[in-house]
Amino acid sequence: MSTTVPSLSSHPMDNKCCDILKISYDFNETQLRDGYLESCRRAHPDVTHQHKNEVNGEEFTAIKSAYNRLKQYLKDNEMKSHSNAEQMEEEKDEGRHKHRVAQHRQYLTMDGIGCGTHSERQKYFQSHRLIEATDRVNEFQINQIKSNTHLSENELISVKNSKYQRKTKVKQGFDRLVEDLIQESMAKGDFDNLSGYGKPLKSRPEYPYLDATTFKLNEILINNGFVPEWVLLQKEIRDLKNDIKAQLMALKSKSKLDNVIEKQKLEEKFKEVNKMIEKYNRIVPILHTQQIHMNIEKEIQKAEDRVNKEVMFC
Repeated sequence: MSTTVPSLSSHPMDNKCCDILKISYDFNETQLRDGYLESCRRAHPDVTHQHKNEVNGEEFTAIKSAYNRLKQYLKDNEMKSHSNAEQMEEEKDEGRHKHRVAQHRQYLTMDGIGCGTHSERQKYFQSHRLIEATDRVNEFQINQIKSNTHLSENELISVKNSKYQRKTKVKQGFDRLVEDLIQESMAKGDFDNLSGYGKPLKSRPEYPYLDATTFKLNEILINNGFVPEWVLLQKEIRDLKNDIKAQLMALKSKSKLDNVIEKQKLEEKFKEVNKMIEKYNRIVPILHTQQIHMNIEKEIQKAEDRVNKEVMFC
């Protein structure tokens, strides 16, 4: 396939090459080759009737250089045209697929493995990692056997398959044994008197911001008697407050609040309960359940008011 190049009038050196080969400025590959052969034939001594020793080497060199230069120009022009055609084709493809939604998008997390929701992909990814780890362990064991024995690859594969078959048989035999025992117990009626037999499962309250795993863990802790520290501290503070108030009432009714020793004991208890309140406020997870310090003067005044009311009613 011949390729025609644009006019070389803007390239004086290339025009000179065309004049040497005696071809037109808008030449193609065929014309270039024919012009080169014709120029070589004209410069040959047999055609010019010159003696062999009188061959003009400069003329042949000029013809060869002109041919190489124009051939390189033709090649560069063809590559440039091909590059422009590819660029136009890419622009067409970009315009054609510009608004098309990509159906092969992958997730960035978990190596793009799996599909569906995040939890489903996480489960699939964990199983995929387990399979890969098992394969790596098997490969390592095979390499160890290879280094310690002189077995061939096929013999190693047969050894591995025989081990897997024995393991599968043992597992299947154990599963059958368990299933037989369950069926035997069901036939005897051992499962008939179970608590909750024939009743629907207890429905647990739904918490939209708490996943099932966390709920189950909390349920296990509660069933085993575990209580958070702030709950225990809240109970201790409440009991100590009630004890202080009862002691204030008793001292006031006996008119012993003016006793210095008794008042010092009360102040120590107030300091103790206030320290517990400070610790409680630091660890309690709910802001509105925090407590304020007890004021000894206010509590004494409250105790006096209650005692006075009791005296009035009596």
